[in-house]
Amino acid sequence: MLPYKGADWQNRNVMCNTAWVAGTRELPRFRQNKITLQEFKNKTGIQYFDEATRQEILAPLWDGFTPANIESFLKRFAINAAEDTQWIYRAGNAASTLKFKVGGVRVGRLFGQFGTWPLNYIQWVQRGVSTGNLAATEQFVARWLLMHTAMAGAGAAVGINTARWLFFAPMAFTGGPAVDLTTDILDVVGGGYKGEIARRRLARNLPRMLIPFSYLYGDMKDAYEMWEMGEEPWRIAMRAMGWRFEE
Repeated sequence: MLPYKGADWQNRNVMCNTAWVAGTRELPRFRQNKITLQEFKNKTGIQYFDEATRQEILAPLWDGFTPANIESFLKRFAINAAEDTQWIYRAGNAASTLKFKVGGVRVGRLFGQFGTWPLNYIQWVQRGVSTGNLAATEQFVARWLLMHTAMAGAGAAVGINTARWLFFAPMAFTGGPAVDLTTDILDVVGGGYKGEIARRRLARNLPRMLIPFSYLYGDMKDAYEMWEMGEEPWRIAMRAMGWRFEE
């Protein structure tokens, strides 16, 4: 899991530094009354937070623009920017719909663990288009479209399948592996052609769910086969890390 944790830490570091730089850049102009409070919130991105979080971030500044207060403001802004965009995968941060229990067992642990990202993404987009300020909303939509279009173009250029990553695709959540497993078992019991397809899928996926590191092994196996076929080194490395390419 270390590579995945490393990627998460890197993303959080990028967001923290982005917020810190934005706050440092715009704060002098706000202090000199060159921009209004609303413009300051729009330009830094503070407007995209909910009202309570906005007040928490800005609170130190209302006690004076001392070095200590400015640093406190920047820290609050940086931490909230990372937490708002790089969602934490822990029980307390999961959506309430994933926390319900049946017989004392948290069903979301099995059926909803893969729903944390989609549900947070939906909430993030919803908040971005309902900031309460037209200029901030237009800026959010423009950046969202620009980023996703650029990523789609870059993926197409190198043959990476980004269809399930971009625009509205991440909002679609059909359940984790446990949901697929349950559905396949019911189809097998039902028999017929659909049951036969489900049986084959179970034979392929069930061992991967039960054996530790099986998904990692599958990625490494695919990467080795690409190496034997003489694929480009960068494609082999990306496949080993779990990336899927267009066939």
